[in-house]
Amino acid sequence: NGTDKLSILNDGNATFAGDVSAVTIKAGNSTAGLWLRESLGNGEILAVNSAGTGYNDLNIRSVTGTQLYLKTDGNVGIGTANPRATLHVGTRGTAAAPAPSAGDGLLFDVYNDGPPYTRHGSILAQAGDASEAVLDFWTKASSGTVSKKMTINGAGDVGIGTDSPRQKLDISGNIVSNAV
Repeated sequence: NGTDKLSILNDGNATFAGDVSAVTIKAGNSTAGLWLRESLGNGEILAVNSAGTGYNDLNIRSVTGTQLYLKTDGNVGIGTANPRATLHVGTRGTAAAPAPSAGDGLLFDVYNDGPPYTRHGSILAQAGDASEAVLDFWTKASSGTVSKKMTINGAGDVGIGTDSPRQKLDISGNIVSNAV
């Protein structure tokens, strides 16, 4: 009649018209499923568990599969279903290789044990301890294991072969240098 705010059509589709200021849309049942709602002036998308007592992880899918994972612990994964940091971008591919520990930081990684080559690498930014943040670079040699190869600490000191650099450049191991 032109004044309806919500119309549910015979095919199950719903349309909104006009100013809809306080609404909760529930897909599922009255206690569980995906809810879209406004709460305290903020828009929310919730994945409510089957008991209606808590929340589930929220995954955003495309035609090729899930690409974005929002976990209940606050971690976000792009390209990984099990983010190990506040933001984890990358893919575990086919690898069961060990990954750097993370928590409150940013993790970019690529791990793939599939043919034709194994590829393992990570860049991890996180709090090294209560006093500083660190940036770690992890790689895997073709016949080696994944390990930390370089660290930049909060003071800007770079460590190659050591994760505790004491100078602007601290190298543990042999180096080759050409005249400059």
